[in-house]
Amino acid sequence: MPQFRTQAMAELARELTFAPLTWRRQHVDRAEQLYWQLESDRNYPFDYITFRITGVRSDTAETTTLVGKAIQHDLLRLVEQVSETINEPVEVYSPSPWDLRTICTRMKVTSKTISRYRRQGLFARRLIWPGGRKKLSFLPESVERFKQVRTPRQEQAAGFTRIDEPTQHEIIVRARRIASRVDASPFRVARYLSDKYGRSTEAVRQLLLRHDERDPRVAIFPDHTPPLTEREQRIIHRAYHRGVPVAKMAERYNRARNAIYRALNLRRAAALRELNLRYVTTPTFELPDAEQVLLGPPIPAPPPPVSIDPQPGRPRTDPMADGLTSYIQQLYQQPLLEPEPEKVLFVRYNFLKYLADQMRAALDPYHPRSRDLDVIETHLRRAVSLKEHLVRANLRLVVSVARKHLSGGRGFRPQLLSELIAEGNLVLVEAIESFDPARGNRFSTYLSWALMRRFAQASKQSAPSRPIAATSDRREYWPAELDPEQTHTEHAEHVTHTLDRLLGELDERERFIITRHFGLTTEDGYHAEPQTLAQVAAELDISAERARQIEHRAMGKLRQAAAELGLDMPVADALSRA
Repeated sequence: MPQFRTQAMAELARELTFAPLTWRRQHVDRAEQLYWQLESDRNYPFDYITFRITGVRSDTAETTTLVGKAIQHDLLRLVEQVSETINEPVEVYSPSPWDLRTICTRMKVTSKTISRYRRQGLFARRLIWPGGRKKLSFLPESVERFKQVRTPRQEQAAGFTRIDEPTQHEIIVRARRIASRVDASPFRVARYLSDKYGRSTEAVRQLLLRHDERDPRVAIFPDHTPPLTEREQRIIHRAYHRGVPVAKMAERYNRARNAIYRALNLRRAAALRELNLRYVTTPTFELPDAEQVLLGPPIPAPPPPVSIDPQPGRPRTDPMADGLTSYIQQLYQQPLLEPEPEKVLFVRYNFLKYLADQMRAALDPYHPRSRDLDVIETHLRRAVSLKEHLVRANLRLVVSVARKHLSGGRGFRPQLLSELIAEGNLVLVEAIESFDPARGNRFSTYLSWALMRRFAQASKQSAPSRPIAATSDRREYWPAELDPEQTHTEHAEHVTHTLDRLLGELDERERFIITRHFGLTTEDGYHAEPQTLAQVAAELDISAERARQIEHRAMGKLRQAAAELGLDMPVADALSRA
């Protein structure tokens, strides 16, 4: 089965695999029922899809809208993936499911046709059969539901029978007559005769090829050669990119030039299908004039670069400045992005990958056209160019967050800073892939959160004692007046009381996430090492992204409560305004 088309559905499938076993089968059954209730040309909120599958409503107003056709495609993949983690024996189902051989016999089709049916709505599950082997299984009710909505062409395929001798002779005579009058390939002749005799195209084509193999002296297509093997296609593709002319390869393999170009197109299409295109969709992508609207207007020009000392007031003998000055100075030559151009870049970047993915899904699996492949590759090249622009414009922020993270440590070391910058650059590339500009936040805010989480995790793994991030994270979000480590002992009771007043503004789940993530001391006596959001989310049985959303909402409440008490949280406010 192909991979997920939407990142949201892929994440949902991953979360469902961690649900209790008693719930997973319910989720699988609900997903299959939902498939037949969706309309492919409508848009649906992702929260609605989640509720229909899990029965749990989201308490956030932010949601992603997905296209019905993409949801249906991903539901087929979700059912198979989640069912594989249940490890159910086939005996628990009544009536008994069918394996691949049985369903081919019952439906009177080949396994290749079943593969096509699976892409069109025939749900399959992974069940354990006698002997302990896990097989692809089909529930009888799933098969019956699929039969009720099959197209007339599929009904015709199921009604095909073996071609009798008189009909075979008549097809061969007609094919010889057509081949003597026009220059046509066996496939084109077979497609014409299949419509005339009500047979499948492949059955007629194989009949003609077998006739030519039995007696080459009276062959209908004497110049026909078998198609190039996959190995030959790979060799041709490699030779073409090394500069070998097409004419020379055609002579080498005794083929027409069109056959060589066709082999090249097949390899190009195969390479495109292997790409994992991740993008964030918006409802505007489905509009008829989306390409003209989203790709038409030019991006506003950035302000001219300004040469700024990246380390003002720092002596040139500083160890960090000596090793990284030239690199940081190059970053300051790249202008920062304003909010509107940044949003345009992200929307355009995701839309180009969306267009490439849609065209890739529509490619003919046997005869992909060069013009379609050229357009797809052009979209991908433009997307790569935009991504490089976004990376260059945000490298300076990676350096800034890395230096700020080290500011709470035990000294500056160029090697440590270089390692953090290298790690942060990887986080930057990943953040560009998952950032959703429709949520209204600046990318700098999103990236800063991701960098601080990654740096804190790296510090915990590298330091046996209390990690650097434990101090720096607390300073990032909490006023100095409420930091127990920065307050004298005689004020500890007052600090704890004030902190509990702030935390009292939160509900139970928000308070749990805040105290665990930052390792706070409260009147309840809780104090421990700070935990990552992934660890906190595991305790609450939610995703790390959901925990981050709850923490973001809780920090807003705390900022408001701190302002009422006359406290200051400057860094957190700066992040929210970024």
